[in-house]
Amino acid sequence: MIAFINADGIQAENSDLAIRALQDMAEKNVDFIDAYLAAVARSHEERVCSFDNDFEKLNVSCVKPSGYRNE
Repeated sequence: MIAFINADGIQAENSDLAIRALQDMAEKNVDFIDAYLAAVARSHEERVCSFDNDFEKLNVSCVKPSGYRNE
């Protein structure tokens, strides 16, 4: 997929974030959407709000929604 994004004639919006997400997805065994949200959050120096523990693998600050019980 990275080769496709980088191919001549292809214009991908936020391609740097998509490539980082694809790399993280492969290296850290997480879903693409989690990796992409983490890449976006890091690029804006923001946190992610989620119940998903995969964000711990992605080196992004994550806040659990209120009422979260860690069982």
